[in-house]
Amino acid sequence: MKRVSNITKELNISLDQLITSLNEVGYVDEHLNINTRIPIEFFEKIKAIYSNEVTHGESKNEIEDSFQQPHFFEKALVELTLQHNKFDSREEVLKSFEGNVVKTLFNDEEAFLIALGLEDKSVRSIANRYFQSKTVTGEQFFIVHQHAMAVFKKYGGAFLTHLMALPKLPFKALDAYQLFSELDRRKSKIEFPIVRFTYKNQNGIIEHLQMTFDAHYQSAKQIRNNHVIVIKNKSTGRILFKVDREGYVMPVSTQNQIVPVLQYFIQISKDIDTFVLNFGLETGFCSRCGRPLTDKESLRIGMGPSCRQYG
Repeated sequence: MKRVSNITKELNISLDQLITSLNEVGYVDEHLNINTRIPIEFFEKIKAIYSNEVTHGESKNEIEDSFQQPHFFEKALVELTLQHNKFDSREEVLKSFEGNVVKTLFNDEEAFLIALGLEDKSVRSIANRYFQSKTVTGEQFFIVHQHAMAVFKKYGGAFLTHLMALPKLPFKALDAYQLFSELDRRKSKIEFPIVRFTYKNQNGIIEHLQMTFDAHYQSAKQIRNNHVIVIKNKSTGRILFKVDREGYVMPVSTQNQIVPVLQYFIQISKDIDTFVLNFGLETGFCSRCGRPLTDKESLRIGMGPSCRQYG
């Protein structure tokens, strides 16, 4: 058994690099800290990663195929992401479809987007047909708007705004230039740079988020994609979404917190330096390497002495 603190010193890596590598080799511990003892078999696997037995591969610049998928509602999704309640302030309008009249708050695209999330399979089937070919009847338009309004009356506008901003396909939602610039700058000093932030979730609990270049193992080599950022919630150990250099976002299908976190990242992209320093000030851990801050000056600045050289 080896302590985490001893492993980081022996291999000359940061705590966050070690945690990421442990996850890669299958070690899971929700309460991992510098005093945790790691079984020797996992230590040997980590040692191999940072020795000549396993070498880091070249970084790549290709964008993942998943980012190339089209999306019907890119502009609408951007607006929804930036708004907390799009519908409560709207006035209902009368729409007629082949003689059937319905009062609705929604345009057709919004109504069919809501229908995609309904339990009623027949209505979902109509919505899927609409998005695939646009070949639906007037009566089906009427049915979909009826169901969309029923959902609105049951759950309210804030819920629908959140629901509709949970896309299955990628969309462009922020200017990622600042975020990539920060990682590029750190990459000149550290092979796998990390940026950390704190985030207050909907229950008022502080969670830790991290931003890194996308990386995975391929033929025993870790390949880093310099054109894709991974946003991970370190408090839960889950990846939330990925962003490419153009600002296109790829949500992880199992996550339902992408909208509030994405809103938060839009703020970060405008003033990244403040958020980086706030992490250290609020948590007592270095905003760059993740190690505990001990001296008064480091606690005041939010960054340890060896990391300040990175600017």
